[in-house]
Formats: sequence, C-alpha cells, structure tokens
Amino acid sequence: MVRQQSELIGFWIAWHQAGGFHALEMAGWNRATIYRKLRLFRTEFGNHPDEHDFDWLKLNLSKCWTGELLDALGADRAATSKARKK
Repeated sequence: MVRQQSELIGFWIAWHQAGGFHALEMAGWNRATIYRKLRLFRTEFGNHPDEHDFDWLKLNLSKCWTGELLDALGADRAATSKARKK
C-alpha cells in the first residue's frame, strides 16, 4: 500500500510538473502507462490528478518552471557564446 501510494504521489507530481497528459507523452511516457497511472490514481485517491490536492504537499510550479526556463536559456546562451567565439 505505501509503495503504490508513493508511486502515485510521484505520478501526481510529474503530472503537474510536466503540465498534464500531453506533456508527459511528449516527455517520453507511454500512453498506456499514463492511462494506467490515471486509473490507479483515481482508484486510490478518488479523483483525477488535476482535481486532487494533498493538504500536506504543495507544489511551487512557477518556481519549478521558471528554473527550468532559466536553465534552458542559460544553456542556449552558453552555446551561442561558444559559437560566436569560433
């Protein structure tokens, strides 16, 4: 029970961090896996990941997404800088 719940909480985090079904799929998740996890999540927690909140766990998605964006921009700037030096 604890193992399954922890895996589903991880799925809930991934769902929100990625931005939902399509984003998980674009990140390489298999459609069947996503559907299976959704079914298990609904069975275990009673509703869809979009509708569910854990009162003991809060996600700071804007910080997460901003950090990823800044990292990506930094990598792009570094590559551009190296290309200009050549």
